[in-house]
Amino acid sequence: MKDTAEMKTYIEKLKESFCFHDSFVFSAKLKGNDYVVYIETYEDHDWEKCACVKITFKNVTSIKRDDDWSIRTKLDEEGYLESNCRYNFEHIRQKNDVLIIQLVVYPYMIGSDREIVIECEDVEFVKDIPLKEVLDNREI
Repeated sequence: MKDTAEMKTYIEKLKESFCFHDSFVFSAKLKGNDYVVYIETYEDHDWEKCACVKITFKNVTSIKRDDDWSIRTKLDEEGYLESNCRYNFEHIRQKNDVLIIQLVVYPYMIGSDREIVIECEDVEFVKDIPLKEVLDNREI
């Protein structure tokens, strides 16, 4: 368990890691006790340079997701992966030893923001995810 000062510093660093405004969301689903999100990064849109990050919300205790939308992806004619869902922003807070992270996304077919609220112990970011892994884990 982190003390209050450590948790405040951790949350500030976590907020800096969420820099995905207007990025495509390729997948968001539960895997065991973790909730895994694949999202594009704005570092470079060249798939040969792997422009995707995997965000794993560790040891999830609760997930609340608006249920009137889904993520759909497709490869365009140049082999670039596109999605019907964009990432807008997040809110991060702490309650006792739990992180509460509200992700706000914009699914085009709905035309307004939708939320995913995740309660978890930790968050892990892995950069440079290969396209094959993203395709293998996307929602269909």
